[in-house]
Amino acid sequence: MKSVELLSHADYELNMRRRECLKNDIDKEKYLGLFSQNVPVNENLFGGDINKRLDDIEKANKVDDKAMTKRRRPCGFSSYRGRRFNLYNTSHGQGEGKLHLF
Repeated sequence: MKSVELLSHADYELNMRRRECLKNDIDKEKYLGLFSQNVPVNENLFGGDINKRLDDIEKANKVDDKAMTKRRRPCGFSSYRGRRFNLYNTSHGQGEGKLHLF
């Protein structure tokens, strides 16, 4: 029984190393989920239903790309960044050149 366990573990480790070798040839940003250790290894290196997983990843990437193109500024960016404080506020129609303390 021990020999079967050792062979099974060796096979698993070999498959994980094969996946690692393929990372350099595949776009890691898009397909990083395929290389997770949670993806089961069966007779196929990346488990069954690889086509379905690839389709799901492609759909998710398209949604992500659309969301990023609609967003004009990254999160945390302020339109006032880099502007100096203007003590004489003239933009609110309260008169030009007057000092507003409240």
